[in-house]
Amino acid sequence: MFYKDILQGEFVERVNRFTVRINLNGSIVSAHLANSGRLGELLIPGRKAGILYKGTPGRKTKYDFVMIRNEKGVWVSVDATLPNKLFCEGFKQGIIKEFRKYEQIKKEVKCGTSRLDFVLKNQQSRCFIEVKSVTLVIDKTGFFPDAPTARGVKHITELINLKNQGSCSAVIFIVQRPDARQVSPNRETDPDFYNILKDAHQAGVSVFALNCRTGKNRIEIKQQIPVIF
Repeated sequence: MFYKDILQGEFVERVNRFTVRINLNGSIVSAHLANSGRLGELLIPGRKAGILYKGTPGRKTKYDFVMIRNEKGVWVSVDATLPNKLFCEGFKQGIIKEFRKYEQIKKEVKCGTSRLDFVLKNQQSRCFIEVKSVTLVIDKTGFFPDAPTARGVKHITELINLKNQGSCSAVIFIVQRPDARQVSPNRETDPDFYNILKDAHQAGVSVFALNCRTGKNRIEIKQQIPVIF
């Protein structure tokens, strides 16, 4: 996925959960951040940032904040809505071999009290999918979440229920940067999520991870990497 019209600036500050300020050619502009995670290791003043102009009437901000470069020069995507699009592309490319038997993909599927990201279908079976965005990488390990996520716990619980009812279900971690060699649930930050994911794995819920190639104006699925509990 390429951003044709990305603008280069410098990160200034995070104003609130979904708004940041960027220095764009000497002018300070506000940009929307589609990510509720802490991102503390990334959102450092002075770092190079990529934003997109979105002049939609009625918007509070005219820009979307999509990329930032870390201290090692690695570009990281911070748009938490993007992994769903990346998963769709990866599914069509057959990156995860266990999913190649499915012929159809449907978005936003209501299950119980939750809305899961996808269901994959063929004539014989279905597989329910929840996709999680990973931006935190420490010593080549991607960690999720970087902030407690009651919503994430709820989604994994729903996947366990579906598995117990006889349906295939899976969690997909997508690391929006290239430097992760494996992914682990972040036990220190959210022990509840760690425990429910471990329970899900033991119950037969599939758990996969993918990392991405990134640049200042692009991101794409790179390869499948292991999940370590």
